Amino acid sequence: MASKRVPEIRFEGFSEDWEERKLGSLVEQVIREVPKPSEPYFRMSVRSHAKGTFRQFVDNPEKVAMDKLFVVRKNDLVINITFAWEHAIAVVPDRDDGLLVSHRFPTYRADGKSDIEFLHYMVSKEEFRQQLELISPGGAGRNRVLNKNDFLKLKVIVPNLNEEQEQIGNFFKQLDYTISLHQRNLENLKTKKKGLLQKMFPKEGEKVPELRFPGYNDNWNGTALSNIVNKYDNLRVPITAAKRIKGEVPYYGANGIQDYVSGYTHDGEYVLIAEDGANDLEDYPVHHVKGKIWVNNHAHVLQAKIDKADNKFVKNAIKNTNIRPLLVGGGRAKLNAEVMMKLEIDVPTLEEQQKIGQFFKQLDDKIALEERELKLLQETKKAFLQKMFV
Repeated sequence: MASKRVPEIRFEGFSEDWEERKLGSLVEQVIREVPKPSEPYFRMSVRSHAKGTFRQFVDNPEKVAMDKLFVVRKNDLVINITFAWEHAIAVVPDRDDGLLVSHRFPTYRADGKSDIEFLHYMVSKEEFRQQLELISPGGAGRNRVLNKNDFLKLKVIVPNLNEEQEQIGNFFKQLDYTISLHQRNLENLKTKKKGLLQKMFPKEGEKVPELRFPGYNDNWNGTALSNIVNKYDNLRVPITAAKRIKGEVPYYGANGIQDYVSGYTHDGEYVLIAEDGANDLEDYPVHHVKGKIWVNNHAHVLQAKIDKADNKFVKNAIKNTNIRPLLVGGGRAKLNAEVMMKLEIDVPTLEEQQKIGQFFKQLDDKIALEERELKLLQETKKAFLQKMFV
């Protein structure tokens, strides 16, 4: 007995099988040809991997070889025929309404035939990318051009009622809206932290920060890192990638913290500094870790001296210090341990350090929570895309 063409999860009131249709029955091509502007203009392009659209400013139209361009409108389905095999397909958002594209971006409308939001998420699935790849013959890169006739002949399985399409489309639209809110919140928190780091630590040549807690007025004093932290590099144990075992204890190596177990663990709070990977130091120059962590010889392991400094403060003080001039070596530049320990940082009293450290810990906790919630929403969307389409 043939299996029914129904998704695993669907809205109440819909029970009929979905049906196989050609894409050409759901959309039709629209052509809005216009002469190439004589003045600077914005053109729209489509990102690969179904990641939406972006715009580019054309400041000198004379350098554009084409004499004719095409207008796109909100809710157009647009595909880049030279990168269709790489999933360059999108629905035009409000912000790009009225922008121009070249002939390499055929444009389609779903008006009266299907629901554009439903199509938006249907074409974003990996299964649809695979279909685009099959109808994009040729060699690598730009030599692989999508066949527009074959595009409209692609077979897809859809609800036979536009009402069900609309409910599915609206569901994912709302989910995307929630995801975008969390993304903005996360970026705002990171921007806030960056600004506070600059204001709550003295600028170069200054002895006090621009912003500090009430009751603290003394100058900060410069000191070598070796005076306020202990270094535990002798406890690191090198281990090959093949011996790493996945587990709950995070692993810290050349590429930052990963979900792997390597060769060394120690209880307590530590400040860890990446030794290798100069190009990535802006992303992970310092990590503060509670509990256990496995560390290999690609990281320096530091702990604040209990009567001299606060671990959380030291972490952020180093984050706010430009350590790039201290790197040695070529493409995989390293932070030499001996040089690192001579790094001079400005410090206030231990009590003020603790207040600053705790303040940034609370902010880091908010950032971590937002990152977890965002990841959960993204995973939820991925799961629903699998379960709400056939």
